[in-house]
Amino acid sequence: MTQLIQSSDVYKKIELTPRDDSTYHCQPTKGNIGSLPTLFSHDGTFLQEPNSYLLAKDLNPCSRVLLKYYQFLEDEQLD
Repeated sequence: MTQLIQSSDVYKKIELTPRDDSTYHCQPTKGNIGSLPTLFSHDGTFLQEPNSYLLAKDLNPCSRVLLKYYQFLEDEQLD
């Protein structure tokens, strides 16, 4: 199920470094905008589209609405 997580120290710019085990290390580089609500899919994927919207503004009430919307999409098995 989609989850809303209050992420601390959200950065606008990061650097991804590949590791030997086919994963990546995420290193923040600049633009710390503090703590924000962020949406993650049922499999832990960062949801780029709604989170980009949330990064543009501080919209805690909207984040809850987006959470319900993505949960609905998952419940109905829609993309």
